[in-house]
Amino acid sequence: MSRTFHSLILGLLLAVGTAGAQAQGDARMQRLQEELQQRFAKADANHDGLLSREEAQAGMPRVYQQYDAIDTGHSGALRLEDITRFIAQQRAGR
Repeated sequence: MSRTFHSLILGLLLAVGTAGAQAQGDARMQRLQEELQQRFAKADANHDGLLSREEAQAGMPRVYQQYDAIDTGHSGALRLEDITRFIAQQRAGR
């Protein structure tokens, strides 16, 4: 997939103003969330619903670069929800 994790961050929580644009924005956010889910599933080599540091390095390098910041509980494994929360926090901080 050619879309970078950074563009997912920017697009995932896209805020739009008008009702028509809102519908487009919602569709785009849904598509980006689905893409994130697909990338996560592909990177999760052992299919346990968790992304180890090694799985992130191999399959989601931008997540790997931010692994410690995303893994706030220091569990050594990331859930999709952890990544989504991190994206939301990064977006809110801008």
